[in-house]
Amino acid sequence: MDFIPGEYCTMKITRILPKKLAIEFQKHNIEKNKVELEYYRNRVFTLEQLIKEGYDELIQVRGYNWK
Repeated sequence: MDFIPGEYCTMKITRILPKKLAIEFQKHNIEKNKVELEYYRNRVFTLEQLIKEGYDELIQVRGYNWK
């Protein structure tokens, strides 16, 4: 994934925007980041489940714990 300036880093937006607009922008940015974090947490959970299922299937096929 390419780095997009301002996408994952913060800056002093009050230097650029009026205070009220900067506050609203920060609120929006925080919510967007929360949603993104939840998405990646769910992805990790799903991948962990797939790995566990894969191990369980290997154990079932081979008849023993292969680790």
